[in-house]
Amino acid sequence: MMTVFLCLIVPIGLKNLSQGDFPWMHLWARIYSVLGIDSLSTGLNYSPNQAELQEWSKLDLSSYLKHQEIILTAAYVNELDPDLLRAVIFLESRFEEDTLSPRGAVGLMQLMPRTAQELGVIDPLNPIQNIAGGAKYLAYLMKRFDGDTNLALAAYNAGPGAVKKYGGIPPYRETQAYVRKVLQAYKKFRGV
Repeated sequence: MMTVFLCLIVPIGLKNLSQGDFPWMHLWARIYSVLGIDSLSTGLNYSPNQAELQEWSKLDLSSYLKHQEIILTAAYVNELDPDLLRAVIFLESRFEEDTLSPRGAVGLMQLMPRTAQELGVIDPLNPIQNIAGGAKYLAYLMKRFDGDTNLALAAYNAGPGAVKKYGGIPPYRETQAYVRKVLQAYKKFRGV
């Protein structure tokens, strides 16, 4: 598996390096950090608990890697931290583009049909359109809530009306857990 991974990453990285832009430079460090690995030679740098291992074992590395260029572009265009975008996608769909929720949310960023339509997303199962639309919506929420990541994430999950109604994170267990889990994933993707 490592050989296949190297074959996919190295050519892409070298091409970008020759163009003066190397977005994959910190990829290995991030992957190691997310998985709790210090380096290939030293192994685990801490003992992750069982819940952490279960949560992160759900991440399909090939699905994660497949969408990185789209995530970086959408983050840049919408002035978002790409790691925040990754964290939202991780919680919403585990990077699986054909995810459908029981409530009708669709795709990587789990856009509701009405929200997708308002954002100009024609095909919410298309990863480019879904991530672009979700990033645009998250950026809108960040601006609406004056850069407060907690409130923006709560609004992404429960809707901006609920955040406004309660004057903060709504007292819904699902939303409170969602905000906490996205922020935990955000820290992991940032390597903090």
